[in-house]
Amino acid sequence: MDIHRLEVFCKVVELQSFTKAAAVVLLSQPTVSEHVRSLEELLGEKLLDRLGREVLPTPAGRILYRYAQNIIRLRGEAVQAIEKFRGNMAGHL
Repeated sequence: MDIHRLEVFCKVVELQSFTKAAAVVLLSQPTVSEHVRSLEELLGEKLLDRLGREVLPTPAGRILYRYAQNIIRLRGEAVQAIEKFRGNMAGHL
């Protein structure tokens, strides 16, 4: 599961729009749709209900959104920890 696709999925959920999410993540709307579709295929579940212009997460989508937020947060923390480690190591040389 690609973290970038999870980030795109989260943005769609937060903005309730493929078009608005596409503008924020600097991708085309069809690419954003494909990212979500690939997650749906991977998980075997519909993740979003498309109601006209509004997009809302399904129950499975709400579950994935919560986990995706944690994955994204943990990735950021890991990067910060490595950068801090790298900075400390440079100070010891």
